[in-house]
Parts: sequence; structure tokens; C-alpha cells
Amino acid sequence: MKNKHFVTATFVSLALAIGLVGCGRSREEIENERKRLEMEEQAQRDLKRANQAIGEIGKKIGRKPPGLDLGLPPEKKDEPAPTQEPAKKP
Repeated sequence: MKNKHFVTATFVSLALAIGLVGCGRSREEIENERKRLEMEEQAQRDLKRANQAIGEIGKKIGRKPPGLDLGLPPEKKDEPAPTQEPAKKP
């Protein structure tokens, strides 16, 4: 009876060991992930440099670009309505 349990336990242990060995990521997947992260970091550095360059150009120009003419009538700026003071009683 002990021999039967030993064989079963051994078989289950081997099956688990073989199953767990194949569960890890391959070297190719790890390398691809590393390359992807490097590319993302490079893109972020490039974007930061581009934003800085645009900011420097804006400082050199020192003025706002002209507004776009969309063919719409000019907007009237809202002015506060005149307030009427209550009449004083003598």
C-alpha cells in the first residue's frame, strides 16, 4: 500500500515540476520588452527636447502668433451692465 502512494506522489511531483519549468518567459520575450522600454524612453526624451526647442523659439519671437481669420463676425466683449442706484428719499 505504501508503494502505491509513493508511486502516485512521485508521478504528481514530476508532473508539477515539468509543468512549472515551462511557465517562465523566454529570453526573446525579455529582450523584446527591454527594447520596447528603451524605445519608449527615447521617445519621451525626444518629445521633451522638442518641447524645449519650441519654448525657446517662442521666447525668441516674443509675441503671440496672429489670430486665425475664420470669416466669422467679430465677437463683442461682454461689458458689465450699468447698475442703477436706488433713488434716495428726502
